[in-house]
Amino acid sequence: MQSLHTCRLALEPYAPAQRVEFLDWMAEDSVEAFLSRSFPGSPRGSALFEAFTTLRADANHRHLAWAVKELASGRLVGHVECKATAKVLDGQLELIYAVRHELRSNGFATESTTQVSGTLAAAGIEVVAFINPKNVASRRVLQKSKFRLLSPTSNSSAEQWLHPVAQAPDSDA
Repeated sequence: MQSLHTCRLALEPYAPAQRVEFLDWMAEDSVEAFLSRSFPGSPRGSALFEAFTTLRADANHRHLAWAVKELASGRLVGHVECKATAKVLDGQLELIYAVRHELRSNGFATESTTQVSGTLAAAGIEVVAFINPKNVASRRVLQKSKFRLLSPTSNSSAEQWLHPVAQAPDSDA
């Protein structure tokens, strides 16, 4: 899995040196519960961290995760992952992201999801996100990250958003 960079952020595979900061963030139980759903058995604490650090070996790129660090301070500000799930079509990956509570509203979610979804789209991979229709902040992140609303899911409890693959310029242009 490759590292990605923006002007303010470094998106890197999880590394052992991030353990303490990651576990400190997981003290926010709602974030830990949300991220733990990424793995069978919903691991918590150190087991969850270990699960993310082992994703480096996913040669099929069916589950990718990045620790999002602010370049200026080096601190962990969030998490982005894309993975194959039962909710997406073959060849698509589902986007999941979280930002530390105290650092929300700084554009970190938009900047990191834009980088990840754009990189995957350029590689021919569609990225899909599912959000609660009442979550206005997530809707704005996806809109700014060039996702488009497809439809509410069949149970109407989530909206489905798509970041399509990059289109090659027309040769006639």
